[in-house]
Formats: sequence, C-alpha cells, structure tokens
Amino acid sequence: MNKRENFITEPDTNIFFIYDAIDYSNNEGYFLRLHTVCLNGHKFLINIIIQDIFFDIKLNNKNSISSYTNEFKPQSYEIIYKQPFDSTEKFKFIRFYFKNHNKRKKVLDKIKNQQKELEEELNDIKLIKEGKKNNEKSGKCIKFSREHEMREVELNKLLDIFWLQYDTYSDDNTCHYQKVAHENEFELVGWYELITEGLDELKLINDINITFDQIQKIK
Repeated sequence: MNKRENFITEPDTNIFFIYDAIDYSNNEGYFLRLHTVCLNGHKFLINIIIQDIFFDIKLNNKNSISSYTNEFKPQSYEIIYKQPFDSTEKFKFIRFYFKNHNKRKKVLDKIKNQQKELEEELNDIKLIKEGKKNNEKSGKCIKFSREHEMREVELNKLLDIFWLQYDTYSDDNTCHYQKVAHENEFELVGWYELITEGLDELKLINDINITFDQIQKIK
C-alpha cells in the first residue's frame, strides 16, 4: 500500500471528504474507489459498487448485431431505446456489457485505432494534394496522382461507413471512474455523508462496499 496513506479501521463519524478516486476491481467485481478523509484527519477507503460496465452503439439498418458480438465478444448485450445527449429524439442502441473495465477499454481502443488509421491516411493525402508532403528518402515534394485521388474518395467512403457502424456512446476509455461519476451526476471531490437511516448495520469502516444511494453530498 502507498506509504503516504494511513488508513484506519473505523472512523468515529459518517462525514468525510473525498479527495481522490480511481478504478478498482477484485474477485467481487468492479468499483469506483474513493480516497477519503474524515473530520479528525484519518484517511479511509470507500468502494462504490458498479453493477454494469458497458458502452453503447447506435444501431442503423445496415448494422448486424451478430457481427458486433463476434467482434467485441461482450459478456452480454441488450437492445435499448434512449435519447442521446446530442439529439432531441430517441434512437435504438445496442448496449454491450463487459466483465471488467480492461476488456471494455480494449474494445474501445481497437475502434478508436481503426478511426485513427483512416484519418491519418486521409490527412497524408490531403497534405500531398496541397503540396506539403515530401518523400522521406529524396526529400522532394510528392506529386498528387490519380491513385491518390481514387484513394481519397475511397477513404472518405470508408470513414462514412465507419461512423455508421461505430457510432459509440458512453465510450470514455481513459478512466472508467470518470464516466461512471458523470453518468451518476456524482462529484469526485467534496464533503459527503454515509446514509444510515433504515440501515442499522451500515457504518463507515475502511474498505467498505456501498452503492450510490447510500452516500449523499453535504451542501
């Protein structure tokens, strides 16, 4: 354990300050792990249970669900209807669930790398077209050819197909905890309190597992 942390077994209050958050998983599942400090200065950990690890893809008529499942190999999936943040209408989506954040991230990284490769090649052709790209060996400016023109058209079509096929949502693949916090409208820094009303056995102890409805922000 990090030497700077000095966690206690059981603080004497249910009020605490969240100062850091990380992704965390063990044999029990995936968690949003909160690093907190209580009023007397003692530090302790809280693990918020995250039931579902997923991302969504907007379904189009040409999309094949079986092709997605064969490619992504999710733990499970379901069809949902929702209104995305960038529209006033509801659309049909397929939601892919994964066993852990790492498997989800690998799939999203693969999708983003496909996009990056297409865009980088298209950008190279754009530079050639503008007379801004030189041959690496001779140093001479590369002339825009018929082959470049045909490939440019092909790449634009491939990108159009790509966006139809991989129109992803809930797809933050950097830190999963940021996605989870955003979707639950949960601020990752601030004063909070453990809700114990109606839960006689629930008390704040180090490394406790709770759900989002068992914690509330102090305003």
